[in-house]
Amino acid sequence: VTELCEFEIEHDVDNFEASLNDDILKIVYLNRYSADSVPQISYVRGFGIKSGAIASTVAHDSHNIMAVGTNDADLLKAINKVIEYKGGLVYCKDGMSTILPLPIGGIMSDRSGEYVNKIFTSLNIFLFLSVLICGGTTI
Repeated sequence: VTELCEFEIEHDVDNFEASLNDDILKIVYLNRYSADSVPQISYVRGFGIKSGAIASTVAHDSHNIMAVGTNDADLLKAINKVIEYKGGLVYCKDGMSTILPLPIGGIMSDRSGEYVNKIFTSLNIFLFLSVLICGGTTI
């Protein structure tokens, strides 16, 4: 369910990235079919991520890039990894990343089912740990 969420930033900042205590993260939408597209940036609540960033091209109806993260450095790395692999699911934290490449339309892999399962499971574990161990309360 989508609803309006308003919040006040408690201190002066030039570039607000996230409020982890309030579960408010930056969300980025990027058209991956246009080289000169401008990222659309807003904020989202409810992901529970306490560290790192996720990006995906599994985003109906056009399978453009959607990314959510706790900081700009990990968001940028996640988005660039998705672009580099021509689609996929990625989790980045502190410059390190795990990606499930989905080069066929940004939604399908050209790898074996075993490979897809292994990487997808790893991504789920990283997200689970980011939420659970880093202080989140929801999954």
